[in-house]
Amino acid sequence: MTDQANPSAAPASPEDAFRKMSAAMVPHMYFNGFAIAYGPADVTIFLNQNENVVGKLSLSHETLRSLRDKLVEGIQEFDKAAGLSLPSSDDISNSLQKAGAVVVPRG
Repeated sequence: MTDQANPSAAPASPEDAFRKMSAAMVPHMYFNGFAIAYGPADVTIFLNQNENVVGKLSLSHETLRSLRDKLVEGIQEFDKAAGLSLPSSDDISNSLQKAGAVVVPRG
């Protein structure tokens, strides 16, 4: 018996993978803030929209590190493609505070 790859098990293109994930019947949430709670075995990320918690993610420390790596990679790709670097919420908040503008506390 030969060792042949199963064509149906071949990795999908990034576009196919994105379409499949987008079609999944899971809740879609928008958030513009977050808070992180660390435990000895895992981490919970609370997703906030303005002042309200709209969801939470619980993940292992290893998955958190992998998520961080992929987010940094994606942000770097975005910045390079767009030819600019978007400021973080902390950067914007610090700039507004230095300018004497009113800053709404974030959770």
